[in-house]
Amino acid sequence: MATSAQTSVQLLLLLMLSSRFLSLETVILVSCASSHNASCLETERKALLNFKQGLLDPSHRLSSWVGRDCCNWAGVTCNNKTGHVVMLDLRNDSNQLRGGVPGEFADLHLIQHIDLSENSFINGKLPRNLGKLCHLRVLDLSFNKISASLGQLSSLVVLDIKYNQWEGVITEAHFSNLTSLKELSIVQSYSNITLVFNVSSEWIPTFKLEYLNLKSCLVGPKFPMWLSNQNELNYVAIWHANISDTIPDWFWKLDLFLDVLDFSYNQLNGTIPNTIKFGPNAIVFLNYNRFTGPLPVFSSNVTSFHLDNNFFSGPIPEDFGERMPMLSDVDISFNSLAGSIPLSIGNLSNLLTLVLANNQLTGKIPDFWSSLTEVYVINVANNNLTGEIPNSLGNLGSVSPIFLTLSNNQLSGEIPSALKNCTEITTLDLGDNKLSGSIPAWIGERFPSLLILRLRSNLFHGSIPSQLCNLSSLHILDLAHNNLSGSIPPCLGNLSGISFDAENRHEGCTLESGGRLREGLEREMEGCALLAAGDERTGTTEGEEARRHMFCVE
Repeated sequence: MATSAQTSVQLLLLLMLSSRFLSLETVILVSCASSHNASCLETERKALLNFKQGLLDPSHRLSSWVGRDCCNWAGVTCNNKTGHVVMLDLRNDSNQLRGGVPGEFADLHLIQHIDLSENSFINGKLPRNLGKLCHLRVLDLSFNKISASLGQLSSLVVLDIKYNQWEGVITEAHFSNLTSLKELSIVQSYSNITLVFNVSSEWIPTFKLEYLNLKSCLVGPKFPMWLSNQNELNYVAIWHANISDTIPDWFWKLDLFLDVLDFSYNQLNGTIPNTIKFGPNAIVFLNYNRFTGPLPVFSSNVTSFHLDNNFFSGPIPEDFGERMPMLSDVDISFNSLAGSIPLSIGNLSNLLTLVLANNQLTGKIPDFWSSLTEVYVINVANNNLTGEIPNSLGNLGSVSPIFLTLSNNQLSGEIPSALKNCTEITTLDLGDNKLSGSIPAWIGERFPSLLILRLRSNLFHGSIPSQLCNLSSLHILDLAHNNLSGSIPPCLGNLSGISFDAENRHEGCTLESGGRLREGLEREMEGCALLAAGDERTGTTEGEEARRHMFCVE
């Protein structure tokens, strides 16, 4: 194609191709100046009929496609003055069309919008002559099964190709004419990288992106130098891209005002500055990297803060909650953070999730939960926290499902009765601590939605309350390694949510005459060591059905 013809092309394809099966054939673009004006609507009517003939339509979605006036057909919109088809909207309304995209679509010369999304069974390759549709602005084939390879696309302003299985190599030549490009989104399935960005380190793009979203594309191992002139970005996400480099200083000096910063699932290293600027309700994902140094604290606009699975060290800053008061989601687990949990976290009135697990935190769990009534996830497991469980945790509310994980610390005392107010709790994991007293009967009376109850490796004594049999939704009951006595309530055998075949998994589990369950296996079943609730050979349970219900008691 001649250069003059290329520069005359005014084609904007908004590709919302959101299926992992979806990819795009090379589109040959032609000059609108050289295309023929539609001579009659009959050509367009025939093009639509050819499309219909290639489809299976089990729900008779296209039953109105008869007669000479295609402008009255379902899903077809025409220009009121010219009669030309300008929109074809056949997105799935619970009915699925099956077939391919015909080359005759190129005869819809003035069409601006094609939506065949969410049919799942539109398949095959996109016609190469689709580029003749010089007025096309929106092409939505999401959630279908189009297959082919990524071709060289020209004159795009917005390229959005989410969740596909692309293959091939992208070079700077693919972007050579895209001087107006503002948004680029290529998102692959997480597990398989089949698309490679192979651009020169000296390449300077002619466009200025505002939105960049690349997932599971091979961008690394070096940090992409072509970002050095992208000073208009407000959304930056390059994740699972095999980058094992330090983020250069020039990137932090671009003076960006970001809504999203996401470099997660790479192997980036170095430290993170506190000087990054963020817009309202900003989101930060820097997790699963190798960042070191002190935990950074960003501007007050950040609402979601995910820096887990790195090597940050030192204390959590005392003013953490004051400097980022809008935080709703915090995950800084799996680092090397030490010291106590800052009291300023109690100022986070919008907090929903707090995950501090797998660090080296010490001291008591602060008693500030009365002001954090919207929190539904608290995970401080695998630290060195001491003291009693604070009563204010009972103020977490009774609306949202609550996940409370305090395991593998040095917590002592009894389970506070205030927790009975958390009636929608679904996970209560207090295992591997130094908690004492009896197992409260109200756990079985107040927590109808409880899925996981894990109290193993504590100092609980007394009998197993029969009220636990009311936990009809329970999937895991782990009471091992305590000082429990008495008989196992036979009604626990009715907890169908935790049943599986004991014969194949734990043949060595037997009951002692006193009713306590001991482990006959040579190796201790760590993790969630679920042992048989009974054994009909001992005469201490109600037969085979009870033996198939699994929990851990010792």
